[in-house]
Amino acid sequence: MATKKEVEPDWVRKITIKAVTGGITAEVFEKLMKVKQMRLMTLYGIAGSYKTKMTDYGESVGFLGEFEAVDIATGTVYRSMKAYLPKALEEMLFGILSTGGEGARASFACEIGVQYDPEAATKYVYSIKPLVNPVAGDGLALLKAQAHGKALPAPKADK
Repeated sequence: MATKKEVEPDWVRKITIKAVTGGITAEVFEKLMKVKQMRLMTLYGIAGSYKTKMTDYGESVGFLGEFEAVDIATGTVYRSMKAYLPKALEEMLFGILSTGGEGARASFACEIGVQYDPEAATKYVYSIKPLVNPVAGDGLALLKAQAHGKALPAPKADK
C-alpha cells in the first residue's frame, strides 16, 4: 500500500487567510454567492504569546507560536511563527492566553471557512469548525506529555 508523501511546508512571514488562500477575491466571492459556503483552510497551532495592535479595522491580536495551515483548494502547506486569525478564533485564544499566566500555551486545530451573508458589511463571514477541543496548558507540560505518549487530560467543562 502506497503512503502519502509528506509535503514540505512553505514558510511565510505570518499565517493569515490571505497569505494561505489568496483571500476573498472577486472570483472567490462570485463562487461563494453561488455555493453559499466554502471551506478555505485547515489550521493547526500552538500559541504561546500575543501582541495587540491598532489597525484601520480596530484592535487586532497577533499570536506568536507554531502554526501550520493547509489551503484546502490546493493542498499547499504553510508554516509560520506568527498568525492573525478570524475574530472568533482570535477571541478564544486571547482569552486562554490572557488568563493562563506565565508559560501558558493554547493548542488548537480547526477548519476555517467562509459563508455568504447578505447582512454583513463585506457580504461574507468566516466560520470556525474545531477539529479538537482547544487545550490550555503549560507549554513544557504539553511537550512532555506528547514525548511520553500520554494523553492530555480532557478539558474541564464550565458549569
